[in-house]
Amino acid sequence: MNIGFGNSDQSSDLPESQNIFGKTGNGTLDFYLSKCGGNEWESAELNSLNISIWYTDLNAIYTTLLKAENHYFREMDESDNISLVYEENLNRFIFHFPELEILGTYYDMYEDYVFDTQRCSKLLRECKKIRSPACSPESDLALRKLIYGCEEALKANANLVFVCD
Repeated sequence: MNIGFGNSDQSSDLPESQNIFGKTGNGTLDFYLSKCGGNEWESAELNSLNISIWYTDLNAIYTTLLKAENHYFREMDESDNISLVYEENLNRFIFHFPELEILGTYYDMYEDYVFDTQRCSKLLRECKKIRSPACSPESDLALRKLIYGCEEALKANANLVFVCD
């Protein structure tokens, strides 16, 4: 079964909405691998994973878990300010799931983030812990993106870097 991992050629039989590869738009966090951490990654050679994540990806994770545990969450509609809805649902997620420390971190789409191998391992555990058949297609897609990025970083003994677009 092809779950969207591997190179983009391997997952071309998936519907576009379920393929983890490619850029989802402007103002996203793009996934890269770097052997350098801290601020040194900015001048180092980066290896693109051709994956990006955005507010709606993370919001899908938060709302799926909140809904599964019968906690209130705010649905997003076209008239909403996406980043404000994301922040509201993130705050509820943090309150109800404090053990998911890395997933429960605020990620601004206009900042860069570096995950060393220790934080990658922790993020990977969190994502695998909550990924289930009950996930919405949107949250499953977001979790697969994060899982793939962490696994690739750990295989390469590199940092996973989210670079703002």
